[in-house]
Amino acid sequence: MQINYDFSMLLSKENGEKELNNSYNDAINALNLDIPDIFYIDFSSMYLNIETSTNIFGTKYKLYINTGKKETYHNSQFSSQGQVENAILQVENIKKQICEISTGNEYEKIRKSHDWLIENLEYESSSNNRGNVYGALIEKKVVCEGYSRAYKSILDELGINNILVTGTATNSKGITEDHMWNYIQINNTWYAVDITWDDPIIQGGGTISTATKHKYFLIGSGELFKTHKEKEAISNSGKIYKLPILSSVKYK
Repeated sequence: MQINYDFSMLLSKENGEKELNNSYNDAINALNLDIPDIFYIDFSSMYLNIETSTNIFGTKYKLYINTGKKETYHNSQFSSQGQVENAILQVENIKKQICEISTGNEYEKIRKSHDWLIENLEYESSSNNRGNVYGALIEKKVVCEGYSRAYKSILDELGINNILVTGTATNSKGITEDHMWNYIQINNTWYAVDITWDDPIIQGGGTISTATKHKYFLIGSGELFKTHKEKEAISNSGKIYKLPILSSVKYK
């Protein structure tokens, strides 16, 4: 796919190509975080190629986005257009069902959709779609990224302002790992929800208590930052995307 925009002024600069590549990576990563419903795209297969031609009149540049050696941009789990369309339809049907039961005011919509995910999903790191919406809503086996992306997708559908947040989290065993969670705006104030940590693995089976599944639900910075650390840079270029300022206390 050719990009019909003249980048000559930028590319003629020293380090212009590096600057453009950094901006491209920033944009792709921002898109990936902002629209979780494009779960069928493998963003690592979207390459920016720059063709340069020089003659007596100067240098011209042509820019393309292509797949490199791959045939499509699709995630490897969806090898054909038919599979993609079927997967989208399945996801949309489940989202519709969740939205139909997530009724009431903003708080009730946020809580009911949160509880549906906890009651229906299972933490599973070996699933091929563990980090996307399809893995959450159809296969129901995901890691933190799958939980958080599914929650954002549903909240977007419900008209609730929210974002995905990446960073690290330190668990009760003192282990720090990369992590993803959600920030949600309610009554013009931002709160955090870690839906993965609200769905812990219960040793020996059993059910999750209401208190446990809401421990990290609409919490403030005072509680969140004891264990979680935000990362504002979303790509290797180091470009910063400012995150909302959270309430200091839990939603009441």
